[in-house]
Amino acid sequence: MKLTKTLAAASLSLFAIGATAQIDSSKTLVILGNQEGPLAYNRGIKEFNAQKIDDALTEFSSAISANSQFDKALYNRGIVYLQKYENQKALEDFTSAIQANSQKPTYFIGKAIAETRLGKYDQALNDIEQAEQLGYSDANLYYYKGMVYTMSGKYSLAEQQYNAAIERNKRNALAYCDRGTAKVKQGKYKAALDDFNTAAEITPKAGYIYMYRAEAKAGLNDFNGAIADLNQAISLELENYDYINARGRIYAKAKKYAKAQEDFEKCISMDSQKTGAYNNLGLMYFEQENYQKAEEIFTKGIEANPEDGLAYYHRGNTRELLFKFDAACKDWAKAKSLGIEVNTKGECK
Repeated sequence: MKLTKTLAAASLSLFAIGATAQIDSSKTLVILGNQEGPLAYNRGIKEFNAQKIDDALTEFSSAISANSQFDKALYNRGIVYLQKYENQKALEDFTSAIQANSQKPTYFIGKAIAETRLGKYDQALNDIEQAEQLGYSDANLYYYKGMVYTMSGKYSLAEQQYNAAIERNKRNALAYCDRGTAKVKQGKYKAALDDFNTAAEITPKAGYIYMYRAEAKAGLNDFNGAIADLNQAISLELENYDYINARGRIYAKAKKYAKAQEDFEKCISMDSQKTGAYNNLGLMYFEQENYQKAEEIFTKGIEANPEDGLAYYHRGNTRELLFKFDAACKDWAKAKSLGIEVNTKGECK
């Protein structure tokens, strides 16, 4: 059986910024005779504000165990799951929070973010519109619509939404940063740099801005400038997985493969359950036409997270070039079942 060429020969690009919503920090009164839930909820807020995310998760879960209809605890646990990128669990909590209290627009925003990350873009836009009907602010609405369009690959529409968000709030660093990302995706690297520079002026200690600005510089073949930006991001937030992983991508683009491998392997040692570094390391070997090693790395990523559709997609592309056609088809089918767009033009039966 002869299969079509690989669909996307190993992109190493960044995705749009992973936006999140704000926790509900309003404490709950302790009612005599029913203290367990409110006390756990209040402790959860304290732990979250202290950046003890896992402890906050435990406390909010305790509050929900005491009262399954505790909408603020459900919402806040959903925010914690968003921070941990456990998006399906976040979606379930936001849905439950809305079922308990359908009048809170922030609950719909949280749900929209989880849906966007899960590729449920139409549902996300519907929930943002529901938040608007409940009185959510214009500037943030445009920002979140831009986020959905960015993640769904509609970069021109995303840019329009970020324009509207910035018109309403010219100090919205996230909107500048994400508009820069949308411009990068359209190849507008110089214009993107202006947005990232403005975002950095507004919030100079936000490491993620330097990470995304690095992508624009890399697009202009300024790899030294890109690495300098990522080093700046890492200096602001030591041992940050995403920044080190991003630096590895830039090293790979610059064909400094040894340094890229060092960064990817460091990320894997930091968190062996995250698949981003596995995918990027596999793609690096793919670019060097070392398909056997690439297949091995993608397989390790799948073992770490069997729900990562991109890992199956990339392994399928790799197996095609290793003439493992049946295995490639199975990988592509799995990727499709996990929401990844795959087009084998009818070659897979």
